[in-house]
Amino acid sequence: MSNPRLNSKKKLGELLIDAGVISEEDCKKVLLEQKSRGERLGEMLVEKGLTTEYDIALALASQLGLPLVDLKITPIEPDAVNIIPEAVAKKHLIVPVSVEGRDLYVAMHDPFSFEALEDARFASGYEIRPYIATKTDIIWSILLNTATMSPHQVSLNVSCNFGQVGSFHSSKEGTS
Repeated sequence: MSNPRLNSKKKLGELLIDAGVISEEDCKKVLLEQKSRGERLGEMLVEKGLTTEYDIALALASQLGLPLVDLKITPIEPDAVNIIPEAVAKKHLIVPVSVEGRDLYVAMHDPFSFEALEDARFASGYEIRPYIATKTDIIWSILLNTATMSPHQVSLNVSCNFGQVGSFHSSKEGTS
C-alpha cells in the first residue's frame, strides 16, 4: 500500500492559507506552538477556533487526492459495516463505507496512520481504500452503527461528549 504522504505537494498550512481559511501569521504562531506540544496542526487550529474540522478535512482531501465524505448523508453499505471489528473501528476512527471486489472503502480521520491502514487490512482481509471524513462524523457513524440509539440520540451523545473524544480511542490523535 502506498503512503499518502508521497502524493503531497503542499503542506496543510499552505493549503489553508491559499484557501483563505487562516492567515499566514496565525499559521506561523500555531506551528511554533505545535513544535513544543507535539500535536497535529489541524487539531490545534480547530482547538483555537481558527478553522473547522470540515475545513481541515477538505484541505487534507485536496492535499492527498482522496475523496471527502460526509457520513451523515453517505449511505453505508450494510455488508461493509461488519467487515472491520468495532474495536478496530473505534481505536483508529475508521468507518467502512462500501465494498467493491477485494477493496474496502473506509472513511478515516487520519489517512497518514500506517498502523490504522494495516490493522484494517489485517482485520478485514481486504485492500483498504481511504476516504477522508471529520472526526465528529466518524464518531457519530461508529456510534450509530454499533449502538441501539436513534440518529438524533447519537448526535446528542456526540455533541454532549465531544470534549471527551480522546477517550473514544486509544491510538494517537488523528491528522486534523
